[in-house]
Amino acid sequence: MHPPKTCTFECIYCQLGRTVNKVSKPEEVKTLINKERVIEELKLTLKRVDLGSIDYITFSGTGEPTLNLMIGEMVSEIRSLLKEKCPPIAILTNSSLIFRDDVAENLCSFDLVMAKLDAPYEELFERINRPAQDIRLSKIINGLKRFRRRYRGKLVAQIMLLRDQSLNIDNTKRDIVEGLVELVEEVKFDEVYLNTPWRPPLVSTIKPLNVNELEDIAKHFLKVLSENRIHYFKGVHDVKPCYVEKLNENEVLSLLKRRPCRFYDIIAVFNIRDPSSLKELSRILDQLKEKGLIDIIRYQGETYYRGI
Repeated sequence: MHPPKTCTFECIYCQLGRTVNKVSKPEEVKTLINKERVIEELKLTLKRVDLGSIDYITFSGTGEPTLNLMIGEMVSEIRSLLKEKCPPIAILTNSSLIFRDDVAENLCSFDLVMAKLDAPYEELFERINRPAQDIRLSKIINGLKRFRRRYRGKLVAQIMLLRDQSLNIDNTKRDIVEGLVELVEEVKFDEVYLNTPWRPPLVSTIKPLNVNELEDIAKHFLKVLSENRIHYFKGVHDVKPCYVEKLNENEVLSLLKRRPCRFYDIIAVFNIRDPSSLKELSRILDQLKEKGLIDIIRYQGETYYRGI
């Protein structure tokens, strides 16, 4: 998917901001990235990145990637292009369409499927994930169970833990966490990743957990998974450098539309080391702000830039 954000959810914690096009099925999506464009952009990326340094080729996008029913074909094309040198291919999905046979078939093409699961109960699911019409948690859970039976790759649960007093939402309470543990066991996930909104969320009043709280919640999952299969993030994720021939507005804006970044995150992504490039980055950010293409957001004591 590409901007504007097209998704089956409008999660209160989404770092990409509001969902411009909220849809309940792929047939409602008007514009999609085609496989030719994906392959062309991959070829361009591989000219400046060492293939051996890549852990995963990951499908995500500005919204829900399974809305694009060509992703299975894209995976096949990538494997044909890179042959035996192809890294594992992963996808980040919100799980909303996994009950569909065509979506499940596409997901079977991936080596790693990271599936969102933020709530064990329908009412909480609707308040946190704010799904499109006709999408129900019960359908998602049944879809995950069916998918697990046919899928031979690694299936990982992604759980976002958060609190918001103003909305009276808290999925860190003991009964809710225990409900999530039960679902992880029922679906037979291979691993679980616990996260919390380290980057600016859609709803600004959301509060992230601290590392000690994440660690305590992780212990609940020891009932169903070994310690080495339970992971939690201890802050904003580190980024790998992406080498560009010349820093420009398009490259910076493309990054900020994918995720909000602090100034030093952008420096790390573009591997900026000399003072002249730092000055150029500051100029580019000022230009993007003047053009109304980015927002500047304060969250948890830090300043982030986010593409609009």
